[in-house]
Amino acid sequence: MSHAASLTPLTSAQLRELPMLRDVPAEAAELLRPLMFSCVFTAGDRILKAGDFFDGCYYIVEGQVDVRVPPVVGLGAADAAAPIVVEGVAGTTRPGARLTIDAGDIFAEGSALTRMPLAVDYYAATAVSCVLIRTAALRAMFDLPELAAFKATFDRKYKERTLRAHLQRTDLFKNVDRAIIETVISRAELVTFKPGKTIAVEGTPCDAYYLVRGGYIKVSARLDDSDVTLTYLRIGDSIGEATLVLNEPWPFSLTAIEHVELVKISQDDLRRLLPDAPRDRRLWDRLVGRLQHRGRVLSDPASTEPLAHAVATGLIRGESVLLIDLDTCVRCDECVRGCADAHDGVPRFVREGAKFRNYTVPTACYHCTDPVCMIGCPTGAISRPLGTREVAVNAATCIGCGNCVRRCPWGNILTTPFDSPRVGESIDLATKCDLCIDRPEGPACVQMCPHGSARRINFKDEAEVEALFKR
Repeated sequence: MSHAASLTPLTSAQLRELPMLRDVPAEAAELLRPLMFSCVFTAGDRILKAGDFFDGCYYIVEGQVDVRVPPVVGLGAADAAAPIVVEGVAGTTRPGARLTIDAGDIFAEGSALTRMPLAVDYYAATAVSCVLIRTAALRAMFDLPELAAFKATFDRKYKERTLRAHLQRTDLFKNVDRAIIETVISRAELVTFKPGKTIAVEGTPCDAYYLVRGGYIKVSARLDDSDVTLTYLRIGDSIGEATLVLNEPWPFSLTAIEHVELVKISQDDLRRLLPDAPRDRRLWDRLVGRLQHRGRVLSDPASTEPLAHAVATGLIRGESVLLIDLDTCVRCDECVRGCADAHDGVPRFVREGAKFRNYTVPTACYHCTDPVCMIGCPTGAISRPLGTREVAVNAATCIGCGNCVRRCPWGNILTTPFDSPRVGESIDLATKCDLCIDRPEGPACVQMCPHGSARRINFKDEAEVEALFKR
C-alpha cells in the first residue's frame, strides 16, 4: 500500500484527541487540521519504502510498525552482515534487521525536515491507525509554545535516530571515538531558520560550528555597500572551521534561502571535546580554500553571477542540469531527436527554456537533490533508487494522476497520451528526463549534439561552474 492512499481529513474532535494537541488553542488547532490526516493500514502493508521522499511524518495512534533495514547494495557478504549506522535507526544495526515502533511514537520524521530519502522500510506489524502530519504542520507546531514538549520529543528522536549518521559523514567527526560522538549528540542544539533569515553575520564572533541537516544557505561577503554571493550550502555541508582553527570572526555571512535546519555545536564544546582539531590539516585546507575563494570573488564579483543566478532560480537543487550553449548551437534539434530515439519516439524535454548569458536552460528535469515530485505519488511510479541521482517514471505503474506534474516547481515534467495496461485506458502519462538511465552511453541529448553545445552540470561543482561561465 502506498503512503498516499486512504487519507481521511481529521475532524475537530479527532484532532483534540491527539495527546500533543490537547493544550493547543482551538484556533491554532483548526489551522493545523487541513495538514493532518487519518490513515489505516492492515498487518503486512508496506507503509513507506527505503528511497521514498516523504513530506511529513506519522504518529501511531494504535498498533505497531516494523522498521526493516534493507540490504546495502554493492557490499560483499562479510561487509553486508557487519554492523552499520543507518540514518533513521537508533544506534548501530545490521542490514536485514527489524525494529518495532509502538503506539504513541512517531516515524519517518527523518525525511520530513531534511527532505532526503528514507533509509529504511516501514511495514504495519499489526493493524495500524496513524495520523499523517505534513511538514508544513510540523513547522507550525514547532512555533507553538504549548507544543514545546512535542518539539523536544521530535528533536530527541532526530538525535537518537539520525544525528549520529550525519556526524559520521563529516571530516571533523568521521574517525572520532564513539564516546565523543555521543557527547556531541547530547550537547548539540537543533536550530531552525525561516527563509531570508540571517544565520551569521560577517565580522561577528564565530562561536559555533554548523552542520546542515535540511535546506539551502547562501554564503556571501560584503563588498562596499552590497553583498556578493560566494557559494551555497546544502544538506551534509558544514561550516564554522574558523571557530576551531583561528578563533576569528565569521569571514562571511550566512542567510537561509528557504527553511533551514541546522545542528549547532558551540565553540566551547568543540574545543573541549576535540582539542587536537586546531591541528587538523583538513580543517585548515578547507578554511584556507574558502578564504581564497572569497578573495577571488571579491576581486572579480561578476565571476559568481552564474552561482547567484542558480541560487535565485533554483538551479542549485539540480544534480544534473541540462545547458545548451547558444553561441555554438545551430538549432538542428539533434538533441531532441536523440532523446526521442532513446525513449520510443517521445522526447523527454523541450529545447527552449530560460536563458542566462550565452546559455539556455531547456525544460528538462534537474534531478533535484530533494525531488519534491516524488512526494505523494500514489503508486510509487516516480522514484529514485537509493544511491543514484536519476529520478525516473515507471510507465507500467503511472496512473496519470498528475501529482508529480503539479509538484515540480520548475514545470519540467511533461505528459503524453499513453494506453495504460494498468488503468485499462488512455492516460496522461508523466514523462520526464531520466538521464537515459538504461543507456550505456549516457544521456542521448549530450552525446548526439554534433557541436558539443549540450552539456549537463551540477551547480554544486563550483570549479565546473566557474570554468563554464568564465568570460
